[in-house]
Amino acid sequence: MNFKFIGGQTVVELLVALGIASLVIFAIVSAAITSLSNVTFSRQQAQANRRAQEAMEWLRQERDSDWKVFVEKAGPKYCLNTFAWNLPAECEKIPGTELIREAVMSLVSSDEVEAAVTVTWQDAKGNHEVKLNSNFTNWRKE
Repeated sequence: MNFKFIGGQTVVELLVALGIASLVIFAIVSAAITSLSNVTFSRQQAQANRRAQEAMEWLRQERDSDWKVFVEKAGPKYCLNTFAWNLPAECEKIPGTELIREAVMSLVSSDEVEAAVTVTWQDAKGNHEVKLNSNFTNWRKE
């Protein structure tokens, strides 16, 4: 009599195959989730860069319109959720986004102002920021 346990071996093989398949599927799903998370972060970072550049352009326009008024703005932190010289206690988000944009201007000399624009946002991975710095000069000295 020669007994073979073919049925038992097939169940063990099936369990091993299911375990391997589960690990492969888990790895693929994890990679997809990580990829989506990175895409979302990159999109937010690009948008934050654009919003910071917009603020710098607005500051250039303000400088060009009236240097004396521009110099007087140096000192406090401004919330630039809209393009106006807002001094709220707490900055609000830029309309239609999750971004907060602030600007701090420091007087370097009577003919130079240093501006730092910071755009911040928060997601599941924590707090993030994009910061641009520029020095504005009175190029229309009279």
